[in-house]
Amino acid sequence: MKHIRKNWRRFAAVLLSAALMISTVSQTAFAAGADTGKAIQLVDGGTAANISGGQASSVYFGTYPQNSAGSGGYHTDPNESGDVHTHCVCGGNGDVNGHEHDTAVTWTTADSLPDSAGNYYLTQPVSGDWAVPEGEVNLCLNGQTINGKITIGSGASLTLTDCANTGKLQGSGSGSGVSINGGTFNLYGGTITGFVNGVEIGSHNDIKTGSSFTMYGGAITSNEAGSSAGGGVFLIGTTNSNVTAPSFTMHGGTISNNTAGASDGGGGGVYVGEQCSFTMDGGTITGNTATKGNGGGIYIHFNAGNVSISNATITGNKASATGNTSYGHGGGIYSERGVTVKNVKITGNNSTFAGGGIYGNGTIALTDATVTGNNQYDVYYGGKESSAPELTVAGSVKEIGRASCRERV
Repeated sequence: MKHIRKNWRRFAAVLLSAALMISTVSQTAFAAGADTGKAIQLVDGGTAANISGGQASSVYFGTYPQNSAGSGGYHTDPNESGDVHTHCVCGGNGDVNGHEHDTAVTWTTADSLPDSAGNYYLTQPVSGDWAVPEGEVNLCLNGQTINGKITIGSGASLTLTDCANTGKLQGSGSGSGVSINGGTFNLYGGTITGFVNGVEIGSHNDIKTGSSFTMYGGAITSNEAGSSAGGGVFLIGTTNSNVTAPSFTMHGGTISNNTAGASDGGGGGVYVGEQCSFTMDGGTITGNTATKGNGGGIYIHFNAGNVSISNATITGNKASATGNTSYGHGGGIYSERGVTVKNVKITGNNSTFAGGGIYGNGTIALTDATVTGNNQYDVYYGGKESSAPELTVAGSVKEIGRASCRERV
């Protein structure tokens, strides 16, 4: 019996010694200054569930280095500025309105606008105009401001985003925020404001082929084209058949509170010029004004290219011209040709004369749409067709408040 008790005491002593050794190793490994680079480390394919207790409100599994200031803390949020930069566009997979993009890339800090292709995020405000270098540039504003204009020429592609939702491209009342002539521009985040035109696509002089703008998010707001068209987005028309005309695709985002002062045209929100193409299948166009022409929200040239408007909201826009009755039409949409609208909410738009909601000089086709609460007729046909129906309705059109047709000739 004494032999058993003696062996048990020896065994207990071994266990106690082992526990003390483990405690000492753990304290040494995680002592101040020892950086494992791991917020939580799971090994051997381990998984975790039902973690509770402590003060952490959010836990991210992965490797995050110390912050750039070297304070010894770890990022608990991968959106936090510092050595790690990842969010819905800067890292992982982006999916906007069904349009998927593999955006898992490595990002580099930048305290100035880059002069070579790559993936960058700003660490401070910057000033000056910027010509995007050839190749593919992904730039996250990271809550910072660019005070200046951006030019995207042939062979250049810019994707602009903003993980902090406060970044912007700020103008001083002149020029275009982003001018695209032969290049490609994708907008996921950030605000473009304070210019004549928020985004200008194409050129009045030496137009290059294939200028394109795709909007997934962000905002184009408070730009003022005092004597020009397209305060928000201006697709410059062309008669040059040797180039691919400018195009604009809007999947999401907001175009708001822009103005256009041209009488020969308009388009406070968007102006679609000759041969240019416009596809809108998401997003919102709101609060824009054509002060002297037509089309507070959208203006479509009679010889525009492919135009499709669906799954969107067009609200609170104005065509406010007075005097000459040739202007002040189409508060929401003014089309010099036929227009097809599908599953779109067009409400609360105003015009001085006809077509507070939609004014069309060709067949107006509505499918699964809500067009109501606009003044001077929700839908107005102003064309001169002699045989084709001026207004066609298909699907479940929720409401058409008022519709009118000008007398045929």
